[in-house]
Amino acid sequence: MRYFETTARVTTDRALIDLRDARDDLSIKINILEDSDQIDPGEMSTLKRKLGILDDRIASHRKLIGA
Repeated sequence: MRYFETTARVTTDRALIDLRDARDDLSIKINILEDSDQIDPGEMSTLKRKLGILDDRIASHRKLIGA
C-alpha cells in the first residue's frame, strides 16, 4: 500500500460532485458553441454567466470530501 492510500472508508460529498458535473457539462456546451459557425452572443453570455455562478458555488462549498 502506498503512503497516500487509506484503508479507512472515504466519504464523498454528492452535492460537490453534482456541482462539478454541471460545471463540466456547461464547459462542454460552451466549447461546442465556440466551435460552431454561428455564435449566438446571448446564449454564450448566459452559459458563461452560469459557469461563473457554478465556479463560485464550488469555491464556497464548505463540506469537504474526507480522505
